[in-house]
Amino acid sequence: MNRTSFDITERKISIQGVLWNLLSQWKAVVVAALIMAVLLTGLKYYRDSNNYKEELNRQKEAEEINKIPEQERIDTILAGLSEADRSDVEYVINARQWIREQREHLNNSIALNENPTNQRTLSLEYQISAEKPGYMPALVFGYLGAIGDEDNLEIIGKAIGSDIDSRYVAEAINYEPWRYTSIDSECTGTIFELRIVLPEDSDPEKISEAVTSCLTKQTREFADSLGAHTIKCIASSEYRKYQPDYVSNRTNLLYGIYNIQNNLNNGKTELSDKAVVAIEAIDAINIASEAVTETEGAEIIEETLSKPGISKKFVILGFILGVVLYAFVYAFAALVRGRLISAEDLKLNTTGRLFGEVYTKGESSLSAKLFQDRIISKYRMRNKGDKEQQLEMINASIVAAGKHREIDSISLFCIPDEAKAVKDVVESIAKNFEESGIKASVIEVGADFDESSLLGINNGIIVAGKGSEVSDLYRIEAFCQEYGIHQMGSIFVNAV
Repeated sequence: MNRTSFDITERKISIQGVLWNLLSQWKAVVVAALIMAVLLTGLKYYRDSNNYKEELNRQKEAEEINKIPEQERIDTILAGLSEADRSDVEYVINARQWIREQREHLNNSIALNENPTNQRTLSLEYQISAEKPGYMPALVFGYLGAIGDEDNLEIIGKAIGSDIDSRYVAEAINYEPWRYTSIDSECTGTIFELRIVLPEDSDPEKISEAVTSCLTKQTREFADSLGAHTIKCIASSEYRKYQPDYVSNRTNLLYGIYNIQNNLNNGKTELSDKAVVAIEAIDAINIASEAVTETEGAEIIEETLSKPGISKKFVILGFILGVVLYAFVYAFAALVRGRLISAEDLKLNTTGRLFGEVYTKGESSLSAKLFQDRIISKYRMRNKGDKEQQLEMINASIVAAGKHREIDSISLFCIPDEAKAVKDVVESIAKNFEESGIKASVIEVGADFDESSLLGINNGIIVAGKGSEVSDLYRIEAFCQEYGIHQMGSIFVNAV
């Protein structure tokens, strides 16, 4: 490595050193992570609180508006339109309403949803036997009509499936009335058939029992007016059937919806701006009205809002983000600040060998406790011995190198460090040299360094520690090169 300037464009950094220092700073990492968790969770809570308040205000405004009768609100909107615009608006609103109703029918109808080209069908045949002739046609049509009674449809609907609207149950039941118009009034017995469209997951036996129960309970009522008789189910069968009427109904509905929707889209450009605004406003009122749950007087059930709270997910996310952010900032700062963070950094950024590392106990300040964990540092240096052993190993290596080159004096070039523990280590190193027969001097290469102190020096060793400027290392090496000083190597000193 041959440097003639003090720039740090070639500065190198030890990734292993960065990782060890991050691990040693786990307390600071946890503090940063907790702060980030609090900030992120707080921001989430603040945003949720604002959204909650806005939604409450929106609901209150909606409640105030909903207190006004729907028709009154619609009339108020229409009152501001011309006669032509009012006519256009009413046409579009009625068309949209019709489309919604037919789409709902298509979505919920048993007969139209179950494939009408191959429908699962239940056939039930009932026999009526009367004691006296004269009333058979009336009895047949009486029972056919009774099956469409609202109460009976609800019973049958529950047998088909829960929450099925009775109108769709009625649509799923069919028979052929023309077959019974020619019944002889004088006969005392006849048979009629009911056909019911079955959803794929329904139980035909359960449905058969429900229909039979609905019919037989009518017997007493009909007996009072039409004479004594009995009715019973004599046959129950299940099969698949092509239903031309349902195919036609489904096709006509889809075709009608398509045509009206297409007409509305084509006519949109002919509407005035006022008419468009009025249409959307009235349509919104109608849609809200359709969504109302009918209880005792059609009350509007307010949307239940959950109050904002502390999100555990964001606490965890904030903590993780804090750890990652701290690690990123630390690594970035280590790159751009140009300071040593480990002995590996000193070895990478200087010539000569690294004679050794000395770790001594530093001050027990709050900052030191937060940014450096002695247990982690002790584990990291577990194979390097204690301070005295480290000093002995360094002294032995340097003395051996000195004897090999017949060196009798060495200067320790120190980068100024305010830590008393570091200064004591440097003095101990110099004292050990003296005791080993090598003359030692300590030169602090600071900002006010006097270059004349380099005159007459032949051999030097750089002493630096964690936080030393890499540019100072380069400056010392440049001085050594300029003054012909043999730069033997370096020593890393750190107070932990």
